[in-house]
Amino acid sequence: MAEYYNKRVKLKKLNIGDLVIRKVTQATKDPTQRKLGPTWEMPYKIIHYLRQDSYHLETMDGKKLPRPWNIEQLKKLLEKHGLYLIQNIRSEILTDLFHSQLITCTM
Repeated sequence: MAEYYNKRVKLKKLNIGDLVIRKVTQATKDPTQRKLGPTWEMPYKIIHYLRQDSYHLETMDGKKLPRPWNIEQLKKLLEKHGLYLIQNIRSEILTDLFHSQLITCTM
């Protein structure tokens, strides 16, 4: 069974300087919004990585986040023709990031 999985697994890799959005966790969730709150937080920039799956982020204002984030909690943000595409999102409602129009990229 492991051999079957290993043949089909797709590794995610992010580079320094990539823009990502971060999954909202219980610790970062606003308790007043309950289940109708956003599932992803504003865009961040990758500034450093420790291992293949651990990344340090900073806000678009240049403020560093205090701890590294796992790749499972991040999604890459792509820019094409002035629009920001979010990779690997299927039929999810997106909020307005960067005050620009967003479209989903289905794969």
